Amino acid sequence: MDKIFEDLGNMGSKDEVGNTPDSFISYLEKQGYNTTELGIVLREDKTQQIATGAGSGKTTSITFKILMDIKTGNSTHTVTHKGMTTEVADKIWVSTFLSSGAKDLERTFNKKKYEFGITTLTDNVVFSTLHAEFKRALNEMGIPTNIIPHKTALSLMTDVAKDFGLGSRAS
Repeated sequence: MDKIFEDLGNMGSKDEVGNTPDSFISYLEKQGYNTTELGIVLREDKTQQIATGAGSGKTTSITFKILMDIKTGNSTHTVTHKGMTTEVADKIWVSTFLSSGAKDLERTFNKKKYEFGITTLTDNVVFSTLHAEFKRALNEMGIPTNIIPHKTALSLMTDVAKDFGLGSRAS
């Protein structure tokens, strides 16, 4: 049993990554990342809006920023339950316009957190679209959203398209 906990403690390159912003950024440099612009994003302590074009490194920047803040303790707090104490990530919401973007960010985040040796509980880090978060918030307040299921919407759009003579084209 002790071996399991030892393995958990040694996941990824935990010791090499370190627990300071400088050691985190230094580790990224050693991994081949260009930290000139990335370092600016990572060192910023305030809320950030990252708006750039495709392939510019948004997913990487956002993922590394969250991971660094967790690794350095800037976005964690201690929770004690039944005499046991653990570090837990603060509530962090990462928003995108497309659900595919949210899924990509979450997948990258989960993959990289083990590489960086992060064992902090990260259930409070949520990836979603603006629409999904607003729907969740409205539902939590007891306000019904009455959004129709995807299959129903698709069926309705198909019927309307047929009525206008816009369907699939026969070859």
